[in-house]
Amino acid sequence: MAKGVRLPGVRVACGISSAVRTVGGVRGGQGGPAAGCARGVRYFVGGAHTGWREVVEVAGSERVVMGDRFGAVDGTRTVVSTRVAVIGANGRMGAEVCRAVVAADDMALVAMVDNHGAGTRPQGVEDGPVVRESIEEVDWAGVDVAVEFTGPATVRDNVAQVLAAGVDVVVGATGMDDADLASLSATAAQAARHVFVAPNFAIGAVLMMQFAAAAARHLPSIEVIELHHDGKVDAPSGTALRTADLVAEARRDDPTVVAGDDAHPGARGYSHRGVPIHSVRLSGLVAHQEVIAGGAGETLTIRHDSIDRLSFMPGVLLAIRSVGSQASPIVVGLEHLL
Repeated sequence: MAKGVRLPGVRVACGISSAVRTVGGVRGGQGGPAAGCARGVRYFVGGAHTGWREVVEVAGSERVVMGDRFGAVDGTRTVVSTRVAVIGANGRMGAEVCRAVVAADDMALVAMVDNHGAGTRPQGVEDGPVVRESIEEVDWAGVDVAVEFTGPATVRDNVAQVLAAGVDVVVGATGMDDADLASLSATAAQAARHVFVAPNFAIGAVLMMQFAAAAARHLPSIEVIELHHDGKVDAPSGTALRTADLVAEARRDDPTVVAGDDAHPGARGYSHRGVPIHSVRLSGLVAHQEVIAGGAGETLTIRHDSIDRLSFMPGVLLAIRSVGSQASPIVVGLEHLL
């Protein structure tokens, strides 16, 4: 690993980025891009950071970098941030993602898009760009990763458009089926870009799904109850559908599903691959799911509760950091990153 200047109490490591030179200074070494570093190498300076930012020149364009608690803006203590755009920035999840990116030491929020609230910023985002109304208004040459958190009606076209602009995409919006994913995989491969899709970014929810798959090998009679806030328009949730997929793939036997009577259609929920799913939408909820497995004389209940949208942010940030280095054009499921 090539190294730059090593400062007391500071850790230096390499990653992937563009070659950088600081305007009016040096960085990681003497004389332009970090001494001893090849082009295309990013130098992260670890340790405690105050999060100061500086504009530097990257291949002829401006780019934000961040400094550490030592404070001297001389170019020797900078870390190049992953430049992030958030689509759906004024939504519940999108706004939370914006705040998480701003708080992350190794990221910079460079663009926000939402068809509501153009010209504003989400609460907690005090400076930087304002929300743009459309994807076409963003300079995608200045973006490394886009995060898509809109809805089923717009997510497919948005992701395809961003991929065509040459940017990797992390997708949290639900509503895409297998055909949509296959189409986006082909688009990503053609553009030499990557898409990461997660039905749920909460680490506990991913574990819940894994536990459900393990239970299905021994207790194949399983039903799913998913509960969300009353602003969630798609049902069943992406998490519930993903859980049902994992259960169906793990089962050794296919149990007989009780269908209910003809006088009350729908009372037994929606069946996905032989797994009944029941959807609840109520004010006061955030995101919750129960998986109930039954056997001879026993039941097993696996439950996960997201009581705050902050629970999703570690997974979102992990996906932003990982999407550019994934081996396949498209990856589905946070479990592949854990």
